[in-house]
Amino acid sequence: MAFFLDRGRDAARDRWLLARVRLFAIGAALALGGMALDDGRLILAALGALGLGLVIRVVASVREAAEARRQDEDDPESEAGDHP
Repeated sequence: MAFFLDRGRDAARDRWLLARVRLFAIGAALALGGMALDDGRLILAALGALGLGLVIRVVASVREAAEARRQDEDDPESEAGDHP
């Protein structure tokens, strides 16, 4: 599965953006602390925080795609406009 940067997304509509940014910051701080203290538990906690942020991103993308498909299916005018 490939992840691409979608520049067409509106950051104001993304309700999970702040949570993902915070999880990234927490994960980065835990990872740096774990490396500085040579503590594997902190590094595992960092991986957990970063993984949770990734899961939130994937779930939000899947839900957004499903909603877009539902709107396309419910809009009969868009199909009528494609065929003369």
